[in-house]
Amino acid sequence: MSAGAEAWRGWCGGAVAALAADSDLLLAAAGAAVRLFDTRTRSPLTTLWSSGATGVNAPARGAAGEVAVTALALAPGTHRLYTAAGDKLRLWDLRMLECVSKMWSGHAAAVMCLAAAARGGGDLLCTGSKDHYVRAAHCAPTHGSWDVGARRLLEPPHYDGVQALALCGDTLYSASRDSSLKRWSLTDNCLTHGVMNAHKGWVTGVASIGDDLLATCGRDAAVRLWDAQLRPAARAAAAPHAAHALASHPDPQLMTIYTAGNDGRVRCWRMRQR
Repeated sequence: MSAGAEAWRGWCGGAVAALAADSDLLLAAAGAAVRLFDTRTRSPLTTLWSSGATGVNAPARGAAGEVAVTALALAPGTHRLYTAAGDKLRLWDLRMLECVSKMWSGHAAAVMCLAAAARGGGDLLCTGSKDHYVRAAHCAPTHGSWDVGARRLLEPPHYDGVQALALCGDTLYSASRDSSLKRWSLTDNCLTHGVMNAHKGWVTGVASIGDDLLATCGRDAAVRLWDAQLRPAARAAAAPHAAHALASHPDPQLMTIYTAGNDGRVRCWRMRQR
């Protein structure tokens, strides 16, 4: 793997906590803001705020109720974006750049990661939290708004907070502060495999690249590749920073991932076969 020689144009304004990527769009959460970037021009577009406001300029503090955004997830093939701040979730319509619903996550602590996929007239939404648990639910439109139903709790929990999730079909991958990586089957809500010490320290990001590859990053400043059975697929690559967030480009043929960390920059990685 090789990192881009130049970091992403446009500062995110602080440490990046979460990333999400679409074909022409990259989103980075830093503080109470979610910055939208155009991947073709590498320029910032606009900003979404944890209070539900939209625009480049920050809303007035206090009255607006701004808190840190800790997680992002795009439902592939749709214009829907999910964000988490504390134990609350928001659903955004990116066509109108508006918040269309606010939901409770069901967790007993802050939600640190999200994963979403369009399913059955709505979305399958998975959440991971500081309470060590992973949950799955179905979000669907009802009477002009969106509601959460069919909630599921995946057990056993991690030994520490869940930091990252990745959906691949009916398989869910979760990464935790306990240094582990887990694979879950959402057809029967059970754990199918787990890897302890996937990184030295917290595993802070996980992203699927097509159906056969998985990328992870951690506090050890390493980016690792795994196959679908969670076996190492390549030597670890050294990152120029300890990445806090990881996202993959939706086109697996591009073999591209994005990482971000404390320096407020987003870096692009491309995988090469040797």
